[in-house]
Amino acid sequence: MQEITVVDARSDMILAADVIHDHQTLLLRKGAALNDKNIKILKSWGITRIKVNSDPQPEDGATTADPIAVIEAIENRLCHKFGETDGNEIRNEIKRVATQIIIARYHAQEAIDAD
Repeated sequence: MQEITVVDARSDMILAADVIHDHQTLLLRKGAALNDKNIKILKSWGITRIKVNSDPQPEDGATTADPIAVIEAIENRLCHKFGETDGNEIRNEIKRVATQIIIARYHAQEAIDAD
């Protein structure tokens, strides 16, 4: 976990702690994936710092992410977005397709980064 400024926040970073405004208003829950919209919301509420999950990179810049851990992280992120999907075939299918798309994008970005 690391604390960063909201200015440095990027889409798809995962919150490591709830974001609560001074008046005890919960803005975003721990585990939420950031996107452009909620980063703007945090800025509009005057939030300047947030805690996100660390994604340490080796010093040489190479990625050594465990593919299983990456897939688990993607699935966990989607569980937060979709909630419980047990028994709901449509939600299960949407979540399954979304997982496949995100994994494909991850691998495509990994290939671009390798070049």
